[in-house]
Amino acid sequence: MVWSRSRPLIRIHLPPDALSSLQTTFRTTSDRRLRDRAQIILMAHRGRPHQAIAEDLGIDRRSVTRWLNAYVKRGLDGLQPRYAKGRLPAEKRYPGITAALEALLSDELALAGSPEAEQKWVRSSAKNLSQRLREQGFNVGRNAVLSLELPYCRTNSLHAAW
Repeated sequence: MVWSRSRPLIRIHLPPDALSSLQTTFRTTSDRRLRDRAQIILMAHRGRPHQAIAEDLGIDRRSVTRWLNAYVKRGLDGLQPRYAKGRLPAEKRYPGITAALEALLSDELALAGSPEAEQKWVRSSAKNLSQRLREQGFNVGRNAVLSLELPYCRTNSLHAAW
């Protein structure tokens, strides 16, 4: 690191194999964020000042520093975008819920007959189904019931019928 105006300037010197790997990632990735991050490293390797890199890419200088530090610490893996995990689908949170719902629906959907009657029944019964599933130990609401994929249902999911 070299100090410039009381802040450290990160200099990147890439060995040939790391340079080719980074160039390949830059050329082949479809993820814009990863491509921009790889470009930051490549421009820094060529000796471009951090402020100039930031101006060229339309980002803040601190972002340039952040991705240079990430690359120095973790290599190419440090540049990979990370995504929030989000909430698990009802099928994963409650194993067996699809089978329980199918058991509840099998008799009643047979009585419905036509697809229109089936959709009307589903719309009026999602809350009732979630209550019946809660009685069986599945803590789900109407939206979770509507999001479940049922292979035998003509609408392919209860939410599509909604």
